[in-house]
Amino acid sequence: VDEGLSKTRYLLPIVTPNYFKKFWTQMELDAVRMLSKPALPIWVNVTAKAVKKFSPTLGAQKALIYENNPYEIAEKIGATL
Repeated sequence: VDEGLSKTRYLLPIVTPNYFKKFWTQMELDAVRMLSKPALPIWVNVTAKAVKKFSPTLGAQKALIYENNPYEIAEKIGATL
């Protein structure tokens, strides 16, 4: 994971209700911040309130909302990055 994070240009965390329950997700976000890598969160079945409770920094970032259309989210990612 560390090697992948060091080589990536962007992080696209897929934030789901289960994302909040995993220890490694917070470690991953901390590592990306330390490496100054840009992140574009993709929210799936979560609210802004839940994301901000988990991580105020993550909740304050621009995010994309996934609405069951993988082609649409792919276009949004391409347009944003």
